[in-house]
Amino acid sequence: MNKAINFSILYASLLITESILMFVMFLAVDFIQYGIDIFYIKKQLHGIGLWNYLRTLFYAVPSVILYLMFFRYLLKIKLYGSLLFSIFNLFTFVSLSILSKLIWGKNVPIDPEEMVFLVTCLAIFVSPIFLEQMRYFKRLMESF
Repeated sequence: MNKAINFSILYASLLITESILMFVMFLAVDFIQYGIDIFYIKKQLHGIGLWNYLRTLFYAVPSVILYLMFFRYLLKIKLYGSLLFSIFNLFTFVSLSILSKLIWGKNVPIDPEEMVFLVTCLAIFVSPIFLEQMRYFKRLMESF
């Protein structure tokens, strides 16, 4: 029971960190293209919130199932803990995105060629490394 609660806290923290990182990256891109404008900040908040809601809705359950199935075997690999977690999260997201593209074709919510996909991949990869800098999350990641 304690592991389930710890994993839920860690997963929710990763989603929040990814959302914040995506917001900062898209804000930087919009600042370079258009300058500072409140309209673009509101647009980014709405877009990031909607995208992360859809990503949580469609990618969270398969990601958790894959994590519970395979991560205990991956811990035998001697690699920096958060880096292993980052690679696992990124591999899961990319593979599920490619699989959905193969199954649904043109009706997929996001193409792997779009900038949103690339920024999401970067945020997914960086967020565990960023979270591990905090002592509580470092212990939380080591508990798995």
